[in-house]
Amino acid sequence: MWPRDTATLGQLACRLARGMMFAFAIIVLAGCAAATPQIATTPGATLSGYRVLVVAMPIVPKHPDGYSFDVAGTFRDDLKHALSERGYEVVDSANAPSGALVVQCEFVTYEEGSAFKRWIMPGWGATQATVLTTFADQKTGAPLGSLMTSQAVGAGGLYTIGQYRLILISVAGEVATAIDNKIKGV
Repeated sequence: MWPRDTATLGQLACRLARGMMFAFAIIVLAGCAAATPQIATTPGATLSGYRVLVVAMPIVPKHPDGYSFDVAGTFRDDLKHALSERGYEVVDSANAPSGALVVQCEFVTYEEGSAFKRWIMPGWGATQATVLTTFADQKTGAPLGSLMTSQAVGAGGLYTIGQYRLILISVAGEVATAIDNKIKGV
């Protein structure tokens, strides 16, 4: 019933490996297909016309053990970089013109997680970030809208090492894309 020659066993092993890689690629691509979160604007408010943005220092929840790095500063730098890549001028609040858009982020949750724990049991040691972003006009201080962005890595092993850092880059990219889309009217 089972083939006895090694060439046939090798071919079966190769087919099995290719099938597993294909299944893994489908799972990864399905995870990347999430829609960009949409900004909910206040009635009568619009973000169109803003080209200069102020990214305020994010508010990060207290963690009993602390974090292994500066979460707020790192996320702020990631968001400033993502907005600059999309062609926006990002300035400090002291240098901001009166027509700037103030972007304030607050971490609702942030967990660094553990790749080792995720490897032992999926869901244990999850890396998770949920960020509430609010927008206001620099001159008037009037609230213009808000956005909730959330990402999580709940399973995996060694290939998920560093997700505590990469998840911040991903969330910052989603926030920047949502801002860009709203300003451009997409």
